[in-house]
Amino acid sequence: MSLLHNRSFRATVLGHLVVDLLNAERPLILAVLSGPLGLSNALIGLVSLLHTISGSLLQPLFGWMADRIGPRRLVAGGILWMAATFGLAVISPGYLALFLLILGGIGSAAFHPAGAMEATRSARAHLEQQETTAASLFFLLGQIGFILAPAIGGPLLDRWGPPGLLALLPLAVPVGLL
Repeated sequence: MSLLHNRSFRATVLGHLVVDLLNAERPLILAVLSGPLGLSNALIGLVSLLHTISGSLLQPLFGWMADRIGPRRLVAGGILWMAATFGLAVISPGYLALFLLILGGIGSAAFHPAGAMEATRSARAHLEQQETTAASLFFLLGQIGFILAPAIGGPLLDRWGPPGLLALLPLAVPVGLL
C-alpha cells in the first residue's frame, strides 16, 4: 500500500498544509490591519513574537500529551483551534483580532508534535521502513502551506479585506474532522 493511500496519513499531512497556510497569513493580516489600527512596527513585531512563542514553547507540553493520550485528538483539536481563532480574528474589531491571532498559535503548538507523531506512526504501521519518507512529506506539506499563503491570501485581502480570508476555513474544518 502506498503511503498516500493511508487515510490517516493523508489527513495528517493535509492538516499540516492547512495549519501552516493559516500561520503564514498572519503577516498579511497584520499588514492590512496596521493602517486602520495605527499599529507601529514594534507592535506588529510583538504580536508576531507572541504568536511564535505560543506556537513553539507549548510544543513540548503537547508532545508529552500526545505520548500519553495519542496524537489524533491533538491533531484534530489543533486544526480546529487554528480555524476557530483564525476565523474569529479576521472578523473581529480592533485589538481583539490581534489577541486572537496570538491565541491561534496554541493550535499550531498542539498540532505539530502530534502531527509528526501520527505521520510517522502511520508509515510504521502500514509501510515498513518509510518513517523518514513520511516525516519528509509531512514537513513538505507544511512548507507548501507557507508557499501558498501569500499567493492565496494576498488577493483575498485585496478584494475583501480580512473577512475574505474566511474562504480558507472550508479547507480547515473538514481536515480537522477527519
